Amino acid sequence: MAVIGKNALVNIGLKSILEKMFSFLEIKTFTSVEELLQDEGIYYHYFVTAELLLANPAFFVKNHRKTIVLAEEDSLAIPEDFHRIYINVTESRFLKQVLELEQRFHHNLERFPQDLANMMRAKARDSVLTPREIEVLRCVAKGMSSKEISNELKISFSTVLTHRKNIMDKLDAHSATKLVIYAVHNGYVDVGEIRG
Repeated sequence: MAVIGKNALVNIGLKSILEKMFSFLEIKTFTSVEELLQDEGIYYHYFVTAELLLANPAFFVKNHRKTIVLAEEDSLAIPEDFHRIYINVTESRFLKQVLELEQRFHHNLERFPQDLANMMRAKARDSVLTPREIEVLRCVAKGMSSKEISNELKISFSTVLTHRKNIMDKLDAHSATKLVIYAVHNGYVDVGEIRG
C-alpha cells in the first residue's frame, strides 16, 4: 500500500495504523505523486490526501478503485466514485472506517491473493481461543469496557482481565486495536457492531 501526502507526520501515523492492521503488507509513504511514480512498486491501494488527489486527477482517476481519499468532513470537491476515509474523527472511528473499507474490498480475505489468505487463515487456526475467550474478544471488539464485559457475561471483573490477558498472549496482540482487527478478520464480530 502507498500513503501519499505532504505532511510527513500524518504519513508516518497512517503507516503505523495500517501496519497494525495489515502486518503482512509493505506500506510505503510518499510526499508527492511524482515521488510515487518514480518508485517501481506495485500497490494494492493508494491512501492519498484530497489536496493531492485534486492536484493529480489523471493518475487517481485511472486508479480510482484502488484509491482511498483521506478527507475532511467538508471535502465536497472529491468525486463521488472515490472511496474516502474521514481523518478528523476519533481513533476508534478511523479504525472502523478502515475495517469497513477492508471488508468491502476483500470480503474477509475472499479477494486477497489465495496464498496470503491461506496463510492468514492458518495463523488464525493456530491460535485457538476457548469459547469464553471468544465471547470476551467479541465484547472487546465491540468497544465494551472490562466492567461492561463483566456485567454482560456475568463474570467477575478480575476474570475478564485474566481472559483479556490470555487472549492477548495467545494472539500476540498487545493492543485493543489488534484485537478488533483480529475479531473482524476472523468473523467473530461484524464491523457494524463496533462502537465508534
